Amino acid sequence: VGDATFAYTLNRDGSVKVRTTFQPDTTLVKSMARLGLTFEVEDAYDHITYLGRGEHETYIDRNQSGKIGIYETTPERMFHYYVVPQSTGNRTDVRWMQLADEAGEGLAFRSDASFQFSVIPFTDENLDAATHINQLRREGVITVHLDAAQAGVGTATCGPGVLPQYRVPVRDYTFRFAIRPLK
Repeated sequence: VGDATFAYTLNRDGSVKVRTTFQPDTTLVKSMARLGLTFEVEDAYDHITYLGRGEHETYIDRNQSGKIGIYETTPERMFHYYVVPQSTGNRTDVRWMQLADEAGEGLAFRSDASFQFSVIPFTDENLDAATHINQLRREGVITVHLDAAQAGVGTATCGPGVLPQYRVPVRDYTFRFAIRPLK
């Protein structure tokens, strides 16, 4: 809860620069799990390539095992089927990410600052409503999260929660990135 503004700049090469600024309402917001953009695309865009930590999921408090490299994956491979469905598949220290279909057409995302992302084969609404993996259903779309920041996961089930240095500070943020068409 707060104010968000978006500015778009179209470039001659077909790319779009996006600048989003978020100002949380600190009278209501006391903590944030993530800060970024969420959108859905057709599930045909299931070829993911990125430069960042991988090849498994990484979070800010669990990213040292992920080596920086160029990786290829799919929403299905990024999603972990926990018995109780939840967000999963995050990647950290990302410089760029591409979503493409079988023909190599799609979108590329790039930022001057490292960012985080995940792509899952379900909608967030479906994921939030499901209490068991058998309630997950495919709807012909994949959900993309592009995040300027995301809190760590901590170990609250058997230890401490997210340590202070891995929380998302409640403050103003600006997230800049560019989108360009592939092919």
